[in-house]
Amino acid sequence: MSKNIFQKYSPLVLVLAVILLFGNCGSEAEPEPEVKCTPDMYETNNSIESSYELAAIEEDSVSFTATISTDGDVDFYSIETIEGTHMGIPSSPQYFKVIFRLENPTNLDYDLFIYSADGALYDQSENRGDMDESIEVTWQGTLGFNDDNMFSIEVKPHTGNWSCDDYTLSVAMYYSDSPW
Repeated sequence: MSKNIFQKYSPLVLVLAVILLFGNCGSEAEPEPEVKCTPDMYETNNSIESSYELAAIEEDSVSFTATISTDGDVDFYSIETIEGTHMGIPSSPQYFKVIFRLENPTNLDYDLFIYSADGALYDQSENRGDMDESIEVTWQGTLGFNDDNMFSIEVKPHTGNWSCDDYTLSVAMYYSDSPW
């Protein structure tokens, strides 16, 4: 006559078999390993006061990559836009345009803020998702006078967005002798 499983094996062996078979059901999952990014060369640029000073541009453009490398990281840069040499009637109007462009990493949402030299918010771009951000700043100058300008740039992740993947920031300055 055959014995049923409970008679054949002791209860302790059955408990061990169930644990081995089903694992630690109900226990907490192992935490995800913390992602560590190497800070980019512009750190510690986490405030307008500690912004990384980019090389001045004279009616030219600059483009570079950087990262939002930790939760809570923001990046600030400052840049001087320098008027080139122009021929014309002294004191006649001249026009300048600077385009700031932020290309987000895939599937990440970073926003772009531009501040004037005195730290006042000039404009912001907060598109949804990983759409690129762009801000255009224009001003009228006067031939024969200094029409240089200084800007601060903030790249800020939308809540909880950060990655070791690079974003690309571009700044381009243009001149015209007629209004835009």
